[in-house]
Amino acid sequence: MSQPWTVLKILTWTTDFFKSKGIDSARLCAELLLADVLQVERIQLYVQYERMLSEAERGAYRALVKRRASGEPTQYILGRQGFWTLDLAVGPGVLVPRPDTEVLVEEAVAWAKRAAGLLSIADIGTGSGAIAAAVASEIPDARVIAGDASTEACRIAADNIGQLGLAERVEVVHADGLLPLVAKLDGRPFDAVLTNPPYIRPGDYAGLMREVRDWEPRSALVGPDDDGLGLVRRLIDEATPPTSLRSGGFIAIEIGDGAQARATRNYLQQREFVSIQVRDDYGGRPRVVSAMKR
Repeated sequence: MSQPWTVLKILTWTTDFFKSKGIDSARLCAELLLADVLQVERIQLYVQYERMLSEAERGAYRALVKRRASGEPTQYILGRQGFWTLDLAVGPGVLVPRPDTEVLVEEAVAWAKRAAGLLSIADIGTGSGAIAAAVASEIPDARVIAGDASTEACRIAADNIGQLGLAERVEVVHADGLLPLVAKLDGRPFDAVLTNPPYIRPGDYAGLMREVRDWEPRSALVGPDDDGLGLVRRLIDEATPPTSLRSGGFIAIEIGDGAQARATRNYLQQREFVSIQVRDDYGGRPRVVSAMKR
């Protein structure tokens, strides 16, 4: 990079370099990193193709390119990720929020609009706080209690909630599962329980993309039991008593494929949940199982 480099030239070179490393969305990664270095919106790069980069800018960009080439997710390098209509801080202590999870938010918001009134909602395994923040941003009358067993996740989630101005309606709690969150409602049951739990099968972990396997927290990815659904079943069990989720309450669970959707549906039926639905993500893959409490 000692010769003159324009925005277009460095983007072209970096895109080819990323492709040679097997990095998906190579051009997008190159643009996001360069926009961060130049402190501009990504779209502004298109009107600055002939801009010459200074030595300092090239050095800063080179450092980010090396990190991405090593497998570090772009979102961790930039320290943020867009989700729903929000901009969230992310880091190695939490999963990177993905568009597939927005389907769960859509289902929760649709239910809340039908239910109306003051609603209490639990978000189990909140991670960065993505689901809790998105739901609270769309449902002004909701009180959301978001729990996670990871202290680092709780720190990141609380920071996001505060930055988004939602701290009055969203409480982040260091907790494992649903039951500790019920205590926060003085023993009253929740109106809804939402979760994107660890559901990757242990046997599938080695085959995950490098960016996920080597960087995102394993504890937030891999579920107990061979089918990956150990925590899903535990959560359904915890939501079954009327003291946890009220009669007529709503539950929505993210899963990974059709087999997990069928297993989750069957377990909900065994625990006497009704109106069970499976919602595909926008790639056509079963993604969210929702139900109502009898």
